[in-house]
Amino acid sequence: MEASWVLVVLNAIALVSAAGSAIYTWNTNRHRATRQEIENVRGRVAELEERRAKSIGELRDRMGRLEAELPHLPSTETVHELAIRIEEMHGDLKGVTEALKGVKGQLETVNMHLLNESRKP
Repeated sequence: MEASWVLVVLNAIALVSAAGSAIYTWNTNRHRATRQEIENVRGRVAELEERRAKSIGELRDRMGRLEAELPHLPSTETVHELAIRIEEMHGDLKGVTEALKGVKGQLETVNMHLLNESRKP
C-alpha cells in the first residue's frame, strides 16, 4: 500500500510540474515578440533613422546658408550708428519743415500778388 501512495504522490508531483511548465510556457509565449513584429519594428526604426538623417541634412544646409549670410549682416555697432544718424536726420527734417512753412507763406503771398496783378486791366 505504501508503494501505491508513493506512486500517487509522484503522479501528483508530475501533474503539478507539467501544469506549472505549461503555465510558464503560455505566459512567456504571450510576451514574446513574433518574427513579423520584430521585422515591423525594424522597418519603423529604419524609416525613422532615414527621416532623422534627412532632417539633419536639411538643418545642415540651412545652417550653412545662414553662416554664409552672417558676414554680410551689419554689426550691433553699425545698427546703433544708423539709428543715431536716423535720429539726427529726423531733427534736421523738422528744421527743414519749419523753414518750408515760411517759404510756403511767402509763395502764397507772391501767388496772390500775381493773381491780383493779372486781373487788373
